[in-house]
Amino acid sequence: MDSLSYRARFRSDHRWTTVHLSDYLDRDLDRQGRLRVERHIAECRDCRRALRGLREVLEALHRLPTPAGGNDPRETSASVLRRLHDGR
Repeated sequence: MDSLSYRARFRSDHRWTTVHLSDYLDRDLDRQGRLRVERHIAECRDCRRALRGLREVLEALHRLPTPAGGNDPRETSASVLRRLHDGR
């Protein structure tokens, strides 16, 4: 592939991938979309770093204890915001 067409594809895939990283983690992309993300992150250090950061956030959220009172989404949101504000 010549350099110009490679750069054009890379830029296009970069824009597309940055918008779809969350969908990729949530497994909300079809096979073609997943392959597109995987091909791009193999080439792009910035997108690998962004994906790693999203994974770390998800892992941290999964480690949060369930707030007293059950799984009320408002309580969960308030708990997350308090912890973010407190720096924990």
